[in-house]
Amino acid sequence: MKKIDILMLFKMPIAHRGLHVDGIEENTLQAFERAIKQGYAIELDIRLTQDGQVIVYHDLDLKRLNGQDHLIEHHELETLQSFPFLQSKQTIPTLFDVLNLVHGRVPLLIELKYEARFTRALADALIAVLKTYPYQQTIALQSFNAHAVRYLTQHLKVPYPVGQLGSHRIGQPNTFLNKLYTKLWIRHWSKPDFIAYDIEGLPLAAATRLRKRGVRILTWTVNTQEKLLKSKLYADQIIFEKIALT
Repeated sequence: MKKIDILMLFKMPIAHRGLHVDGIEENTLQAFERAIKQGYAIELDIRLTQDGQVIVYHDLDLKRLNGQDHLIEHHELETLQSFPFLQSKQTIPTLFDVLNLVHGRVPLLIELKYEARFTRALADALIAVLKTYPYQQTIALQSFNAHAVRYLTQHLKVPYPVGQLGSHRIGQPNTFLNKLYTKLWIRHWSKPDFIAYDIEGLPLAAATRLRKRGVRILTWTVNTQEKLLKSKLYADQIIFEKIALT
């Protein structure tokens, strides 16, 4: 199956972790339904539970959103879902739950979350779940972990566009690791289909040069009018939250 161009896939802005507001947390089914109803694509995060289930959750632990001092990777799905979100009282959704809700109505940008070394378990589990989804050409993947990006693009030959996340806040300044990501050098190794970069530190000259070469640039997280204007000048599409776009 041929990969779809990222700009053909994301013709509309992308809601960062869904369209969440006070009372409805990020990465919840309610936040995703709100995005769908307003015609936005959805960006979401995935992690792997102790029993190998793919859940939709950003943080490595439950402190911020669920008020529990538990690491995701140390607990099984049933336990994690017994701790509701603090405001909405919803439970943590699995990727299956989200796919059943979305049902091809809007495109999805799925970020694989890694805290350190890359392991195949999350990537393989994700691909297994996506094989059950009949709308595969509405899916794109991304990760900060360059090994994950390379694995997905070079080894699995998945049909999904795969993006390299970048930021100006990677590691210590002036280290080689920092330069790999801040200057977008990492793309030469991970070979992504697109770049998704932190709008606050987007290297403008490099972004302009890459776009002229046909490299697609997404920017995150656009949450002010100033960032929106900057994105319109230097990026092809935005990942946004808590800002009026019209």
